[in-house]
Amino acid sequence: MNNQPTKLCVTRHGETDWNIMGILQGWIDVALNDTGRRQAVELAQALADVGFAAVCTSPLRRSAETAEIVASAWGLPPPTAYDGLK
Repeated sequence: MNNQPTKLCVTRHGETDWNIMGILQGWIDVALNDTGRRQAVELAQALADVGFAAVCTSPLRRSAETAEIVASAWGLPPPTAYDGLK
């Protein structure tokens, strides 16, 4: 039996052009911009030593790309997408 605590971290996707314009995206599938990609790299660096075992994501592009950048930086498998995370 593993008595180690489960570590869960919930984050928001990186920036999109719609974020800059103040447009609510909801479930509209808007991609990250270059700043958002940089933010994902910074997130991965900031949490690199925590020791997460997996990354999960919404299937929306902005979230999935953020999660893919983080998982790749941590040497983890591709993120698992869940519709319920939209």
